[in-house]
Amino acid sequence: MEIWMSIVGISMSLGGFPQIYRMWKRKTSDDISIALWIIMIHGIVWWLIYGIKIGSISLVVTNSVCLVLDSFVLMMIIKYRTKRS
Repeated sequence: MEIWMSIVGISMSLGGFPQIYRMWKRKTSDDISIALWIIMIHGIVWWLIYGIKIGSISLVVTNSVCLVLDSFVLMMIIKYRTKRS
């Protein structure tokens, strides 16, 4: 079961890379939902807490990686958001 959770976790961890690349190339995040990424981070935090509680190394590691990457996406969204007057 730990191997399966690791595979799923690695797949989920890779999910943020296309968004990071797109924002970096375009230097804009106007068409990206900030609410989605906040909700995703919220869910990841709860999975991380659960993984710590049950002592699952694969849940802790993969959700820690996801938390870092998704937080980076959120920071990029804020950085590249066009200021509207």
